[in-house]
Amino acid sequence: MELDEETKKRIKRMLMEKRKEFEEKLAKARETFNEEIRARDKATKKHLGDYNNRFYIGDDRLNTLIKCLRKIDEAMERVDQGIYGICQKCGQQIPLGRLMAVPWTEHCVPCKNLSNGRVGAVS
Repeated sequence: MELDEETKKRIKRMLMEKRKEFEEKLAKARETFNEEIRARDKATKKHLGDYNNRFYIGDDRLNTLIKCLRKIDEAMERVDQGIYGICQKCGQQIPLGRLMAVPWTEHCVPCKNLSNGRVGAVS
């Protein structure tokens, strides 16, 4: 399904709003992560394990946010290419409800479930 120009603009606006939201979350997460590093550097050996655990959790959070930003950028490229909303695995139209919930998605629910190893799962 080819998107008209007004729909493309609306989708890109929505994606840009999500991108800004994730950029703000990333900035806060980086600040928290840096605070954790400073605290870990000052920690005694007795508390070092607690700080190391928080360090790894913070690192995972940063990586997840960066991945989401990359996915949003890829979604904007798909809008420009005219393939936004088409499952990159099966080629079927992704339902509007899924696109509204996860606007950067590149897969329909059945294909996403298959890639996650949930064969036959319905959501």
